[in-house]
Amino acid sequence: MTQPATAPRAPSSWGDRAFLWLSQGAGAFVLSVAAALVAILTYQAWPALTRFGELRVLTSSDWNPDRGAYGALLFVYGTLATAAIAMLVAVPLGVGAAAYLSEIAPPRVRRVCAFLLELLAAIPSVIFGFWALEFLARRGLAPAFNLLGLPNQGGEGILAAGLVLAVMILPYITALSFDVCQAVPRSQREGSLALGATRWHTIWKVVLPYARPGIIAACFLALGRAIGETMAVTMVIGNAQHLRLTPTATGDSIPSIIAKQLHETGPADVDKRAVLILQEARRQPGTEAAAKVREAIALQPAEPTGHVLLGDLLGDFFGSFFGGGGNGRRSRGPRRGESIAAVLEIELLEAATGTSKTFTIPTEQNCRECGGSGAKTGTQPAQCRRCRGQGFEVADTGFGISTRMRCRGCQGRGAVITDPCPGCRGAGRVQMNEEVVANIPPGVDNNTVLTYPSRGHAGEPGAPRGDLELHIRVREHRVFQRDGHNLICQCPISFARAALGGPVEIASLTGEKITVDVPRGAQTHSTVVRVPGHGMPGPPETRRAGQKGDLLVQLVVETPTKLTAEQEELYRKLAELEGAAAPTPRKGIFGKLKDLVSGDAPPKEEKK
Repeated sequence: MTQPATAPRAPSSWGDRAFLWLSQGAGAFVLSVAAALVAILTYQAWPALTRFGELRVLTSSDWNPDRGAYGALLFVYGTLATAAIAMLVAVPLGVGAAAYLSEIAPPRVRRVCAFLLELLAAIPSVIFGFWALEFLARRGLAPAFNLLGLPNQGGEGILAAGLVLAVMILPYITALSFDVCQAVPRSQREGSLALGATRWHTIWKVVLPYARPGIIAACFLALGRAIGETMAVTMVIGNAQHLRLTPTATGDSIPSIIAKQLHETGPADVDKRAVLILQEARRQPGTEAAAKVREAIALQPAEPTGHVLLGDLLGDFFGSFFGGGGNGRRSRGPRRGESIAAVLEIELLEAATGTSKTFTIPTEQNCRECGGSGAKTGTQPAQCRRCRGQGFEVADTGFGISTRMRCRGCQGRGAVITDPCPGCRGAGRVQMNEEVVANIPPGVDNNTVLTYPSRGHAGEPGAPRGDLELHIRVREHRVFQRDGHNLICQCPISFARAALGGPVEIASLTGEKITVDVPRGAQTHSTVVRVPGHGMPGPPETRRAGQKGDLLVQLVVETPTKLTAEQEELYRKLAELEGAAAPTPRKGIFGKLKDLVSGDAPPKEEKK
């Protein structure tokens, strides 16, 4: 008989009641703190919301607090896009690595990797930011974007920010998912294996489903850090105030704009922190590193906030160790135009003889109406009030050291356009398709890069244009194969020609008739005849420029598939001369019936 469910008993002692009240109070305190944060943020943002409009805050990308514009769509998009890229990259890698370490990796590898994961999780975000700016953006993404012909700002942008976030949150996802997978009871695995499941089925059908709640919690914790990360994203996202829905474009995010516009320390506190940070270098004044640090601080310009610029300080500090030698300060002169990378495919014959190709490339050129200034004819750009014409802003990292960022008010130009040019709408540049005539010299190889100076994007007014980097791709030929400065081809010959030798006429790459002497006893693939002077010319700007290589003719003996009666008779005689018994010709069904009737059929062997 089913017993009715009973209600839980009330606490019987004062200790149980105290613990219950304490637990409920702790839970209520956490919820009240979250509610207070939402209330305070809403209260402080309410004047801007009522003035600019609640919906326009999320639907407009016009952000200029000086004139009361608070469109946050740009920052919301940058935050969500970088977080989405990070999660798409880090979640599969992190969960897969956790499953490997928990179920497949040997114990020694598991211990070492778990220790390394804890070290990676403890690295400060600013270190990841420097790594992403120098290696991921400038040396990784920038050459790739140039090779693909995609517009970029030195590799910086939303994609670079998303990838560095993926690297940052990967240790969190892997470590937490590994702990959750380790907590799966051993009986679950043993039961699955006892039923005949493989290791892969056990991981996929038993371990991961059992650990799913913990893995989801790990992913949400990683997502929280990806959305709220500040310094690493600020250093590589580009800090550009324009909305472009492409991963390669620069942008901005909510934590980045907060870090750049919210100054939490005064000049006195910054000076004290800077002294504490540089105290270790002053203890050893004779070292070269300390001298570099003092020199970098002494050469700093007087900033209104009194901050020590992180980029300038570390540029000199690490220059002596990594061969930089620079002082970290950016030139105030006009910047040279960006280079353009294009890919041109040509045939092997064109690579051998040289050719001329005409094609069109999209370029950014200075507007002819305003000369690249962006201002309407007869007007001049005004000095930016945000950066006071310097082109950069100083953002506090929170440790008394600040980093220099491109000014968001003028995009690093130091001036703002009050009356924009109608031709370029204040951008100073227009998109143009430019025709290029490329003269390809003889002897170019695959992946050869030809540089055409001053054929890239236009620079700032007064600066030269960038270059055009033309990457050559040589298509494969159906007959000839290139091997350095030599050419390889196959020449089919008959069995008689292979045995007796003699001349054979073939065509070169350029269509010229060549006579090749086949040696006696030629073998398939192993006999190669060299024809001098019929290969590829030497690559340009080398010692072999203009000197042609050789043509290597690989002989292939073809076995006849259909023989005439006379040819078959001759081959039988040849087989008899070689001492091999010539097989009798196969008979058809009527020949076999004739032999059976006449009694000439061979006797059948009796089965034993």
